[in-house]
Amino acid sequence: MNGKIGMKFNVIWMRLSVIASLAILSACSISAEFEEAFPDQRDVDYKSSRVETDLSVPPDLSAPSKDNVLAIPDEQVSTAVRSSYGGQSLQTNQATQVIQANNRVLPEQPGIRYIRNGGMAWLVLQGNVEQVWDKIREFWLKNGFLLKIDNPSTGIMETDWMVNRADIPKDFIQGMLSKISDGIYSSSTMDKYRIRLEKGEAPGTTELYITHRGLEEKREGTGIEQEGTYWEARPSDPGLEAEMLRQMMVFIGIENVRARRLLAQPEQLPPKARMAKDGDGNNRLIVDDSFNRAWRYVGLALDRVGFSVEDRDRSRGIYTVRYNDPTEGKKEGGFLSSLAFWKSDEEKPGSRLFMINVRSDGVKSQVVVQDKDGNRDRSKTATRILTLLHEQLK
Repeated sequence: MNGKIGMKFNVIWMRLSVIASLAILSACSISAEFEEAFPDQRDVDYKSSRVETDLSVPPDLSAPSKDNVLAIPDEQVSTAVRSSYGGQSLQTNQATQVIQANNRVLPEQPGIRYIRNGGMAWLVLQGNVEQVWDKIREFWLKNGFLLKIDNPSTGIMETDWMVNRADIPKDFIQGMLSKISDGIYSSSTMDKYRIRLEKGEAPGTTELYITHRGLEEKREGTGIEQEGTYWEARPSDPGLEAEMLRQMMVFIGIENVRARRLLAQPEQLPPKARMAKDGDGNNRLIVDDSFNRAWRYVGLALDRVGFSVEDRDRSRGIYTVRYNDPTEGKKEGGFLSSLAFWKSDEEKPGSRLFMINVRSDGVKSQVVVQDKDGNRDRSKTATRILTLLHEQLK
């Protein structure tokens, strides 16, 4: 009798296993069909992320936090949300109270615009900078982001480096193991975002610019002789920028369908920048727009290229930047030059300070590169800087 019961139990168990397997295969098929139907949709999932290894970071980039846990605040768990705002750490419920206490109501957005100009894109929102600032800051905090820069006076906020868990391969085994332990698999990429808010040209509007910067994990050595890993900068990803803008639009009350339509059909502006030479044969960048607009364009282009902006003086039209030209010093020297151990470290190529000067030229503007003393820089590096800016502005 017991043997028959055991056999029946085994049969039932086998049938359930087959049904479960078919269900999993069906789910995988549906997921594949969905991704095929929406190939341009970018997945982002920055919650519950953690940097597991101590990796070296390029010198011009700030190191990611080792305890970079980015769980979305849960109603049942009081999770600490760190923020540079006020120089203190806030508990989730305390952060929410501060947001609600300081929140300036953002008006509805029937006239929201998404504009693209070359490699740059931005939103035009209804409301003043203070209203938009509060709402965007609330977006970051409620989605578990850490803010490394939170400066309303400059209109700039920047997140910490974060691991995008959507980049982790999604096969069945890894999916099951990730449910057991979140740290078994980690992504090989990290992202950070910078938001710049500017007063719009139309009264009562604000322009919102977003810049993505990324890191990619690289391995030293080959095969079994791998010595470790390090982070290497990767290009800005317009797809991720667009996805974050979509999420922001939905957060402030725009319907998801409308947000996607705006991103798919941006207002295109004609090219407004070109390279030219002055009477002395020096390179310069001509921007077919007013100083106010050219100043914003150049600032955003510097963010996108990844320049380290040391200072900005709008009254003089000067961005002071630090730049390390990767092509400088590449020319191979002779045998004697390789033995020139007497040369000081200061003579070796490295990052240098440059002044990017934006000046009004009638109805247009021009951009030139100066050295740290304010003199016109005619070096190949200065030309390369103008070329990099032109690639973003053209």
